[in-house]
Amino acid sequence: MKTRGLRRMLLAALLLGALTCVLATGAFAADTIASGTCGEHTAWTLDSDGVLTVTGTGEMNCFMMSPHAPWEEESDKIRSVVIEDGVTSIGKSAFPDCKNLTSVTLPDSLTVVGRYAFANCGALGDVILPDSVTSIGEHAFESCVSMKKIHLPEKLTDLGNNAFQNCTGLTNMVLPAGVTDIAARLFDRCTALRSVTIPDGVGSIGEYAFSGCGVLTNVTIPGSVTRIEQSAFVKCHALTSMVIPEGVGELRNNAFYACTGLTKVTLPESLYFIGQYAFPTARD
Repeated sequence: MKTRGLRRMLLAALLLGALTCVLATGAFAADTIASGTCGEHTAWTLDSDGVLTVTGTGEMNCFMMSPHAPWEEESDKIRSVVIEDGVTSIGKSAFPDCKNLTSVTLPDSLTVVGRYAFANCGALGDVILPDSVTSIGEHAFESCVSMKKIHLPEKLTDLGNNAFQNCTGLTNMVLPAGVTDIAARLFDRCTALRSVTIPDGVGSIGEYAFSGCGVLTNVTIPGSVTRIEQSAFVKCHALTSMVIPEGVGELRNNAFYACTGLTKVTLPESLYFIGQYAFPTARD
């Protein structure tokens, strides 16, 4: 009898423990606080932990004009974004000004990061773009000042103007071989940027591409470049020498203006146009 009673007590204790675990798990589970659709075949949820999840297949909507992103009123609550497999694009102006967003998780199905997708997300940390991404829109990561690293996939071919403008945490960048032009203001005011690898095949360096990159010391211009646009390297104070490769025909106005550390420049025979104030060492 004593043994049977002991077994009953033990079974009751086990059941009580299991019930307690279930209740505890339920108590700490995040609740959905908002949800809706964000594309013809995509939907979103935001939970009480600040995780915004996008599910479905195909493209997200673009939100450049009205209507704005459906989670805009909840943007201060967003701490992380998870795009699940099947979604192929992040819509234009999807997550700008999400000041508390710290991380994004992106799927292998993703091919496009739209214009202004994460612009002014000042708390966003390092980003890994999946190998499937081929296009990053204009201003996509502008002023993501906490981002120190971003992995750019080899399939990337379209890198829009101002994509990393004012990303003051970036220190080193390697551009993939598929990129054929350095877009205007691509790294404008990236004040911590020290080195950039430009692939062979790039044909031009856009205006203000590296403007204000004051600590940039390591950049090699490949032989495929034919044009360096105006103010491309203006105020790159840490540059000490520069080789303009054979094949470059044009150096536009102010190309190296205010590069106060620049003491040696090698010019090619192919050069037929040098704009005004291309190489002064004025201090501002």
